[in-house]
Amino acid sequence: MVGAGIFVFPGLVAQRTGELGLLSFLLAGTVALMVAFYTSELATSMPRSGGGYAFSRRVFGRFTGATIGMAQWAGLVFASAFYLASFGTYAESLITDLGAENTAWVGHAAPVAALALTAINIVGSKEAGKLQKYSVFVLTVILVSIFIYGFMKITAFGGGIELADDADQTAPRSVVTTAAMIFTAFIGFVQIANVGGEIKSPHRNLPLALMGSVAIVLLLYLLVYYVSLHTLGVQQLSSQGETAIVKVSGMLLGGIAATATLVAGVLATLSSANASILSASRTLFALSRDGEVPAFFSRIWRRYKSPYNAVVAVGLPAAGLSIFAIERLAEIASLLHLVVYGLICLVLAKRRSRPPEEYHPPFRARSPGWLALVAGLACFSLISFLSGISIVAGILTLGLSATFHLLYVRLYK
Repeated sequence: MVGAGIFVFPGLVAQRTGELGLLSFLLAGTVALMVAFYTSELATSMPRSGGGYAFSRRVFGRFTGATIGMAQWAGLVFASAFYLASFGTYAESLITDLGAENTAWVGHAAPVAALALTAINIVGSKEAGKLQKYSVFVLTVILVSIFIYGFMKITAFGGGIELADDADQTAPRSVVTTAAMIFTAFIGFVQIANVGGEIKSPHRNLPLALMGSVAIVLLLYLLVYYVSLHTLGVQQLSSQGETAIVKVSGMLLGGIAATATLVAGVLATLSSANASILSASRTLFALSRDGEVPAFFSRIWRRYKSPYNAVVAVGLPAAGLSIFAIERLAEIASLLHLVVYGLICLVLAKRRSRPPEEYHPPFRARSPGWLALVAGLACFSLISFLSGISIVAGILTLGLSATFHLLYVRLYK
C-alpha cells in the first residue's frame, strides 16, 4: 500500500481540490477503514478462504462470487498498469536528473518493466517478495524522514507558505470526485485476507494487519500532502503533476533529497506493480481452481512452483494498458475495487441479518449490521463521482466478467 500513489497523487489532487485535498484523502481513507473493519470479522470467520471473491461466493452464490472474483482480477490488472505508467514517469525524471540527454527510450520503460516483473513472478516470486519488503522499507524511511522534517519545519519554525493568498477556491464536489479517483491508494489491504490461513493467531493479527495498514497509510498521505501544500503552495504543487513531491523534497533538503525521492518513487512504483501482479495472478488461480474459469490458469510450473499462465494473464494486459493516462487507469482500478469492497460490506450485513449456526467469528466488529450496509452504499456512491468514461469501462468489465462466466459454465461445465 505504500507505493506509487504516495508519489503520484499529491500533485494531481492539488490540481483538482487545492487545500481541500486533505479532505479527499481523509474521505477515501475513512471508507477504506470501514471496509477493513468489516473484512476483519469475515476474515476471522473464514480464515482459510478470505478475500472478496471467497466471501461473495459463500454468501451470495457462485455466479456473484465468480463475477466479483474476475472484477477483483481486472481491478488489479488496471492497478498494475497504473503503477507501471507511474514507474515510467519517475524513471524518465530520474534519468533526466542524472544528466542523460536522450530519454526517448524511457517511453518504453513501463511495458518493458511489466514483462520483466511477469518473468520474475514466474521464476522467482519468493525472491521478488523479499525484494519487495526491502524496497518498501527503504522508500518508507526516505519519505518519513523528509516529510517529518518538513512538518517540524512548518509547525515548529514557522516555515512554509500562507495558503490563504495562494489557494484557488474549489467546489466541495471536487473533494468527493477526487476521493473516488485516489481510492486506488488504499487498495490491497483486503488481500491480507487471502492468506488468513497462514497467519498466526488470526483472531488478533488479521484485524491488526487490516485496520493498521489502512490507518498507517492514511496518516502518511495526510502528512505528505500537508507538507507539500505548505512547502510549494497550491498553484506550484498543481503545476508539478505526478512528480510534485520530488520538488517538495528538493525545497526542503536540497538536490540530494530530490534525487533520493526519485529513487524511492522508482522503487515504490515497481514494488506496487509487482505486488499487484502477484496478487492478481493468485486471484485468477483461485478462480480456476474452483472451476469458475478454465483449468488452464491453474497449471503450475513444477520447476518454479508458480501458476505461470495466471501470471502471464496479468502481466501482458498490464503491459498494454500502461500506455494510457495515469488518472484514467487509477479511476478504473478504484471503481472495480469499490465494487468488490462494497460487496464485502453487503456480505457482512447479510451475515448479521441471517447468521448461520456455525458463524462465530473470533473477532466481531462491534457495530450494528445496518452500518455495514451504509459502508457498502458509501463504496457504491463513490463510483458515481468518477468520470463517465471510467464508469462505462467499469460496467463493461463487470458485464464481460459475468458473460464469460455464464458462457463458460453453460458450454464447458
